[in-house]
Amino acid sequence: MRYLILFLLIFLTTSSVYCAERYENIKIKIKSNNLNVFVDGFREIVMAYDLESDFVKDCLISLKTTKKLPTKECSRVADRGKGIENLASIISSASFKNNLLKIASNIDANKSNITKADLNKLTKNLDQSFANFNKLVKEVNFLLSNL
Repeated sequence: MRYLILFLLIFLTTSSVYCAERYENIKIKIKSNNLNVFVDGFREIVMAYDLESDFVKDCLISLKTTKKLPTKECSRVADRGKGIENLASIISSASFKNNLLKIASNIDANKSNITKADLNKLTKNLDQSFANFNKLVKEVNFLLSNL
């Protein structure tokens, strides 16, 4: 966890203004009272973490291959820092939690076109994407600390 915080701190201090708007469209969807729009936003969060994981993986491969700092691939990851911060703020937001609870309540009351299996799949996909992202970040941090 300490490495994740360190890596995110590096992201935040080196990110550009352009990245400040990355994933803002997902924030809007997550705040929506329309639960179908929320679910679309939820799916986009999973895709966003997968995308960010690919950038981190490229950085990791570059570090392992060149054994030098800095690398172009790692600079790209650093440039995406604000977007990664936005993703973290989305999944920790009250809107995200409240809409997730609304969906669960609607499923229990049979008032939703989203099934319990759909919700379980969404949350499992997010957990896997987030875990993969964190794993890659830890590996990059390890290399950064020891190169």
